[in-house]
Amino acid sequence: DSDVVPFDHEKQAAALKKYSAAVAGNGLDLSALDANILAYEAAAAAVALEVQNASHADLADLNTRLSMTERQFLSDAGLPKRPWMKHTLQAPGFYLGYAAEALPGVQQALDDGDVELAQEQVGVVANCVQRAATFLAGN
Repeated sequence: DSDVVPFDHEKQAAALKKYSAAVAGNGLDLSALDANILAYEAAAAAVALEVQNASHADLADLNTRLSMTERQFLSDAGLPKRPWMKHTLQAPGFYLGYAAEALPGVQQALDDGDVELAQEQVGVVANCVQRAATFLAGN
């Protein structure tokens, strides 16, 4: 039993870097996304230190940030062609049935040959990652 929610945001930051690398080289400007991933990575490292040094007085806020950060990756508008799918980092692929796809809005647009929509979706993901970094940091 642990008093702290066992969510490793450093692993999520590493996964985000892989997701970005997977769509690189398709004519997309990933600079804002990559900068926000670095901010998220820094917040994840800082919260990992908080976990190591947490006292009972700090647990409520820390556990809220650890467990609710994932919600920051949701888009109110949803994914293109699937507004009911809200998660910007992972979702079933549009053409894959139930197989998961990373950065589904970006990848689907690339699969459809719509680079403009893919770039728009990069912006949506970048904003979500920044929101997650800010939330996780407690700001």
